[in-house]
Amino acid sequence: MTKIKQWLLQIPAVREWRYRTTVDLTEWSVEMGGMPVRLVDLKRNVDQFCADDRQGQLTGVDKQGRYEHTFAAKFREYIQPGAVILDVGAACGLYGVFAWSLCPSCRITCFEPDHLSNWVLKTNNQRYCQGAMTIETGYVSNQTQRGTVALDDYCRSRGIVPALIKMDIEGYEYYAVQGMRNLLEQSRPVILMEFHQRKMRDLLNVEPQEILDILRSHHYELWFNGHHWYTTQHQGDVDETWHEAPPNDVNYALWAVYSG
Repeated sequence: MTKIKQWLLQIPAVREWRYRTTVDLTEWSVEMGGMPVRLVDLKRNVDQFCADDRQGQLTGVDKQGRYEHTFAAKFREYIQPGAVILDVGAACGLYGVFAWSLCPSCRITCFEPDHLSNWVLKTNNQRYCQGAMTIETGYVSNQTQRGTVALDDYCRSRGIVPALIKMDIEGYEYYAVQGMRNLLEQSRPVILMEFHQRKMRDLLNVEPQEILDILRSHHYELWFNGHHWYTTQHQGDVDETWHEAPPNDVNYALWAVYSG
């Protein structure tokens, strides 16, 4: 890609035109937490999902064709009328659409910095959620500066108190949790995150245990689930149990609840 083309794609109107004229979107339905969720995504992603043989080739899909079943079921438990939900690493908006379909009175904020994913997310927001979700483009991190935002600062500036934070940001949850210490201390939201332990160590050169220690220091009780890695390793069998200790050293789901 030429430098001129790269520069042009930084202009939102140009980027919007390019996506509308070149990106191939497909509508699809996936079962999450015991219900079908309908939305659009990139055709290549949908094709990959539909081609999966339910033997763990596509991580997160179990033998019954359910996506992130145990994680999604736990997420559904905390969807309450009027609840403020933060979806950090929203991608195309699957969990946001899921939450809104369950409870349209929820206040859902989605954070997705990738330009293309953010555009698909906005499409789903308008088509399936009546434009009700708030969509942000910044990276969630440990401090607020150009291009990044700490959740403590974001929630304080908007006067919101999240009840549930879902997070899937490929290892950068290491920094995001550090930027939400006030929320942990005062608001005490339920946290559901995909914990990319291997990526933290190998790509970011940080120690995952530090994040678990922060959560426990704020009196959170932690539970763990095999999640994608279990489904892959066991050919589509889903781990339906939340464990007291991490079930692997690679990638797992973390459920954190304030215990007082």
